[in-house]
Amino acid sequence: MRVVCTGSSGSDRMGYLKGVKEVAQQAGIELEICNVGDMMLQKASDIGSPVSREKILDLPSSSLEWLRGSVFEELVRKSATHENTIIATHTCF
Repeated sequence: MRVVCTGSSGSDRMGYLKGVKEVAQQAGIELEICNVGDMMLQKASDIGSPVSREKILDLPSSSLEWLRGSVFEELVRKSATHENTIIATHTCF
């Protein structure tokens, strides 16, 4: 199963998905949740260009596109190794 869950800031998307993961675990289902925003912030930090959560959308479009593309390549690889994956992303990503 592959699911993409979007939502705007303040929607508590990750809080809801943590509850989904708990229910899945109780049913014996292994579930991987990937947060695109967190992954983009981590990738920026890994390459030596940290950016705050509040400023990430202010990056030049080429930088934002590179970060997004890099993270989505990682998501494709990661989801290939997990049977059940939810990709959580802000509506703008």
